[in-house]
Amino acid sequence: MPVVSTPQGPLYYALCRAPQERCRRAPERPPIVLIHGAGGDHLLWPAALRRAADRRVYALDLPGHGRAGGLACRTVEENAQAVAGFLRAEGVGPAVLVGHSMGGAVGLAVALGDPGCVAALVLIASAAQLPASAALLARLERDFEGALELIARTAWAPGAPAALVERGRQALCAAGPQTLLADLRACQRFDVGGRLAEIRVPCLVVAGEADRIVPLDASARLAAGLAHSRFTVISGGGHMLSLEQPEQVAAAVRAFVSEL
Repeated sequence: MPVVSTPQGPLYYALCRAPQERCRRAPERPPIVLIHGAGGDHLLWPAALRRAADRRVYALDLPGHGRAGGLACRTVEENAQAVAGFLRAEGVGPAVLVGHSMGGAVGLAVALGDPGCVAALVLIASAAQLPASAALLARLERDFEGALELIARTAWAPGAPAALVERGRQALCAAGPQTLLADLRACQRFDVGGRLAEIRVPCLVVAGEADRIVPLDASARLAAGLAHSRFTVISGGGHMLSLEQPEQVAAAVRAFVSEL
């Protein structure tokens, strides 16, 4: 089982696609590393993104999530240190870090703390600050199932297929209340709004027009604060836009990485 030990806890990865370049003498393109959001795991990345480009694609389970085992990290920065430890241990990098929501925050923190590990960033439904609702945190502590229903009503765009919404609910249910609480508290403490200009790698910010968790203007401010960024809005996309509209998101990612 591909589990990497880090000081922050075990980290699992799935190598989703091996590159054709291994059979050639041409230099290998930077690999892609997919970093899930709060309460998620590597299985929530759709095939369109796991096969987004002609290069290696790794999908991670952060400590305490999915197949990784252990306990969830207390801060976004601890998650970032675990990701950087994985990149160094496996000789992966500099890599294109693709993060959804909290995963985008982790990507930003890796770029700030270990810039040599990062070739580029793709930040999906993410922002420089990710304040979690105090009401939601309180609900999670006393009524986990009720909190999951509340998340299901807000995380998806209106009209999202019921099967997708249920898949997302089951993933959060599998993560459990302690992991989800740890993630949301980590998000609540995260704020790199004053440091975005320090990130010098190319960045793609992808936002959902109908995102009710990370509003469109928050993603727009993130893109504006980065030195080398491109901003893409997915029409009608909610917070889970990579699952709702995987082909559109994958097309934006492919176009971006092809220019690196």
